[in-house]
Amino acid sequence: MLRQVLYTQWKWSKVELAVYAVIGFVVPVTTMKILTLKVTAFGDVIPISALLDASVVTGIVLVGLAAICGVTLAVRPWMMDHARAFVLSLSLPLRWSDFIRLRFAAGAALLLAPAAAVWFGGILAAAALPLPSTLHAYPTSLAARFLGACLVFYATTFALQHVAGRRAVKAAALAFVALALVELIAQTLHLPSPTVALWNVTTSWPGPFSVITARWMLIDA
Repeated sequence: MLRQVLYTQWKWSKVELAVYAVIGFVVPVTTMKILTLKVTAFGDVIPISALLDASVVTGIVLVGLAAICGVTLAVRPWMMDHARAFVLSLSLPLRWSDFIRLRFAAGAALLLAPAAAVWFGGILAAAALPLPSTLHAYPTSLAARFLGACLVFYATTFALQHVAGRRAVKAAALAFVALALVELIAQTLHLPSPTVALWNVTTSWPGPFSVITARWMLIDA
């Protein structure tokens, strides 16, 4: 049954998956190459600062890609189900809770494709750069962080879709507006920022979004 659900979600999301895989492969190669074009006059030795700066930019771009990838792959199946009045979901010989687990697992498995593309792109980018002895390439670590971030964004969006259904966008918008109002009141009363506090809690270990603020470096010491 998992294979059937996986095939269905792949069929619905194959265009997005292909685009994300291509972008995930291209980003490490192009950003590292473009941002390290300026070399010193002594051969092809690239300054360490240029390599580290290029790694930072590469990581930032990949965080954004992970967010887009996780959110869209979580939303797509629900959109297709809503458009078809949940005919496929209700026709399967499964309890709704079992179907939800299979759907979540299938979507999570599909995220391996862009993560693998990031890994291959990182390997190629690192191999194409003359690295000094003090720096090392970490394509596996970068791909693992990318996959972790994809899963975090995917799980968050999936849970919101499952709980709120068609009202998921409205629920997210209301939460954003409520946070903005609380922040405005706090600033007016000269109180500590709740937005900063929430960010620190959720992005610091063991917060659910701590992977976002990890060290996303393809090239590092």
